[in-house]
Amino acid sequence: MTRAEALRKIINDCMDVHFVTKKGVIISGDDLIDIYDKLSEDITIAEEKPEKAKPKKRRKPKVDLDVGKMMALFKAGWSYKAIADEIGCSASTAYNKITEVLQDELHNER
Repeated sequence: MTRAEALRKIINDCMDVHFVTKKGVIISGDDLIDIYDKLSEDITIAEEKPEKAKPKKRRKPKVDLDVGKMMALFKAGWSYKAIADEIGCSASTAYNKITEVLQDELHNER
């Protein structure tokens, strides 16, 4: 059943009922049928689909990362934030690169 057909059925079932609009106008079931009949029977309500979010493009680092220096500073006890400030990258980038190197070293030891 289309929405238009459902609306027609509801109106027919409520012929003795009066409807009040948001503006306070009272409409009888008969008047509502007249309004409905003036509308096209082919009214369709398109369901809007939300737009898909575009995937974010990963940015390439703006600086060449000196991973050797990063590892030396890490092994000397520097924090990721301090290493990032020294190298010129974010703390998360420093963490990711150092973790990657440590995992590679661990994997190569096996």
